[in-house]
Amino acid sequence: MWVLQMLELYGFVEPGGVGEAFAKGEVGYGGRLPLNTNGGQLSEAYMWGFLHLVEAVRQLRGEAGARQLPGPRTAQYCSTFGFMKAASTILSRELR
Repeated sequence: MWVLQMLELYGFVEPGGVGEAFAKGEVGYGGRLPLNTNGGQLSEAYMWGFLHLVEAVRQLRGEAGARQLPGPRTAQYCSTFGFMKAASTILSRELR
């Protein structure tokens, strides 16, 4: 549920439009919003959010193997820590 809410709250999808975005194939590998390219919590739950951060770095470095997206320039990592606690990090290939 958290992922769906964050897509709307961060402005990637219009409020109330997350279901339609998934139905149209906009969200997920191959869509305009690649999401959980490492499988999300279905495959790497034991390290909680840390491995999602590792996946973002791998994608940006071009080291994600079969999961590699074509030329990513930015990535956002977001994780929750219980009720009403969260952290978000935006990573970029460009130095600022």
